[in-house]
Amino acid sequence: MFNPEELVERAEMADLRKAEFLIRSARRILGKGRKSLTAREYLRLMESREFFTTLVKAIDGLLGGGIRVVNVYEFAGEFGTGKTQLAHR
Repeated sequence: MFNPEELVERAEMADLRKAEFLIRSARRILGKGRKSLTAREYLRLMESREFFTTLVKAIDGLLGGGIRVVNVYEFAGEFGTGKTQLAHR
């Protein structure tokens, strides 16, 4: 995501040409096999991901059926309410 000048500064590199090479290489690697998606395609992809249930209907209802694979969740609450047990599930 950086331009060569930013990479030189942040990585404390001495060679701008090396930074340009690294950025070109990274963009080439990351760009292989990728295609643009429409918003509808992205929505279908996100909705098709698997999920697992927490076995607590109220929580599963709030989460749209359960905990979706690949998502990151943060649970907050009082001491002793089962947050750790949920995380170890």
